[in-house]
Amino acid sequence: MSCYYCEKPATGMEHVPPQSFFIKGQRDGLISVPSCDVHNQQKSKDDEYVRAVLLSSAKLDGKEQLAPLFEVHLRALNRAGEQIPGRLKSEEDFQKFLEIAEKFKDDHAAGMKSFSELAQAGIGTGLLGLLSVDYRDEVIFDNDGNEQQTISYAFDTKRFNNFFKSMAKGLFFHESDWAWLGKVVLLPHSFLREEASEDEKFISKHYSSQLVRDDAKGEHKDVFYYDVGTELDSSGKEILRYVVNFCLYDTFEFTALLESKYFVASPEPR
Repeated sequence: MSCYYCEKPATGMEHVPPQSFFIKGQRDGLISVPSCDVHNQQKSKDDEYVRAVLLSSAKLDGKEQLAPLFEVHLRALNRAGEQIPGRLKSEEDFQKFLEIAEKFKDDHAAGMKSFSELAQAGIGTGLLGLLSVDYRDEVIFDNDGNEQQTISYAFDTKRFNNFFKSMAKGLFFHESDWAWLGKVVLLPHSFLREEASEDEKFISKHYSSQLVRDDAKGEHKDVFYYDVGTELDSSGKEILRYVVNFCLYDTFEFTALLESKYFVASPEPR
């Protein structure tokens, strides 16, 4: 078997999306594709990071069906926090830790702000540090219309986008049984920049409207559903692009465009 991503010899199977994105006990019928080590085991930290970014979003507030995943997410963050003392390598690190703890002791978001500053001070904070980069205070409204103080943070866009491009390649392989080796254009609809142009907003709306939950594929649609289709040229004979639409947690929508002009032929027969 060949890897879904690069066509090198596969050494195992990878779930698309990762199995950890789903609730334990609700993991039947998951998609799996052949993968090499680089595009499976060695990206497990990316799986954890992206899952943490999504489950930390205020957009998921009120989704009680995801409660078991929130519990797993909180345990992962707690484990990361418990590991901090072991990462203080010197008296200077320890004093910095105490200084930062005192600085934020009365802050509503003391934990995440502390981890951010510890990371900036060069003290390893693992997942918590990654989830608190460039934080800023925010006020949001909960489902009852009450103001809630929170923070927002920047995430690693390149890492985030590469993860979902890989996921799109996996879904394409699952549907077509061949690897897309060319460029993937990712449209992260739920993360569209505020300064996006009107053309970008139009394109995003055009593709996001194509994914209809009831018609889409997926065994556990509270967590994930998808569809793969094609767009033809004006003659109706030539494929312009393959369109991979998918949604996570019934909230975060993405489209991946596999344009024919970016097609790369396999260097050798499969």
